[in-house]
Amino acid sequence: MKQWRTRAGVLLLAAALAVPTVIAVPAGRAVAAAPAIPVGRALAEGRGADAVQQGIRAASEAAPDLVRAAAGGDLEAIRAAYQRFAAAFEPVLGPISAVDPALAARMASAGSAIRYMLSAGRVAEEDVAREVAVICSGLEEAAAAMARAAEPVERVTVVAREYRFTPATLRVKAGRKVVVRLENLGRVHHEYRIPELNFLIGPIAPGARAEAELVVEKPGTYRYACQVDGHDQRGMQGILVVEE
Repeated sequence: MKQWRTRAGVLLLAAALAVPTVIAVPAGRAVAAAPAIPVGRALAEGRGADAVQQGIRAASEAAPDLVRAAAGGDLEAIRAAYQRFAAAFEPVLGPISAVDPALAARMASAGSAIRYMLSAGRVAEEDVAREVAVICSGLEEAAAAMARAAEPVERVTVVAREYRFTPATLRVKAGRKVVVRLENLGRVHHEYRIPELNFLIGPIAPGARAEAELVVEKPGTYRYACQVDGHDQRGMQGILVVEE
């Protein structure tokens, strides 16, 4: 994918410096889009992270051909290249939308822009390269998001009372996704704050509970505390140990 991004950047720069290549398309002829797959059906059929990874590979192989076809000016070649490219990314828009609707919408808009160029009868190489880059970048971003979502999650519970945390020491692995759950078994509001990491849960009311996700990449020792009404000064502190 890195090779494609480098190549796309060169193409975009060259297009910006050169006179745009414009291809006339006969009126009434448009490139048919691959059918959209409903989100529910796509997820039910297992089109998740693996499908996105396959879409990335296929799109990365088809993208340079599409940009080259736009530069060459052969309408049928552009039509065929776009069909191959669309077949790679459009089937996974549903699963991507389930994870990040805005990202899926951005990719779909880029695909629509290419189809509009063809149906309108004017195709510029730099415009095609720009929209192709948007789609490929979106596929890569989606794959990373799905990979993060599929990572194993460690869950820890911290109980807050007046004026202490239980446990007073937490140990987690660096780089691992951790869901911290705060339960307030005290009589006043409490929070769970790691100032150095800008991480905060709460304040939450007595009897309430809340949780948030935390990933710490750098091993070390981090202090956590409840700073509501100076509770930390009364001893409501603890230590998060992040191990290699």
